[in-house]
Amino acid sequence: MNFKQSGSSDYVIGDEYTFHTKKSAGSAFTFTVQADPHQGDKNFNVDLYLVALQNQLNDNPDFFIDLGDTFMIEKYYPDTEQGAFDAAYDHRQHFDIYSQVSSFIFGKRKP
Repeated sequence: MNFKQSGSSDYVIGDEYTFHTKKSAGSAFTFTVQADPHQGDKNFNVDLYLVALQNQLNDNPDFFIDLGDTFMIEKYYPDTEQGAFDAAYDHRQHFDIYSQVSSFIFGKRKP
């Protein structure tokens, strides 16, 4: 994927990956689920989280479900569209590992 940072005239050339769409009816599929990693909290262990993400990646899932409290927006970011963008951007480094092979489905915490 090639992309350009806002305000830059240079493109960043990234690695190229593949994905697949819907499988045939009756075909087996694999998915992984994560919940509440609480990135940013004092008890969050980035090394352990990376192991968990790698274990999920090793399952070669068709899609990945995140049940919430991943970004901790309400605790560490302003409750705005920009706050949500900043939270996702800050955590992209971890999901870049996973996005090479799988789609994401993010849950929404009810207020």
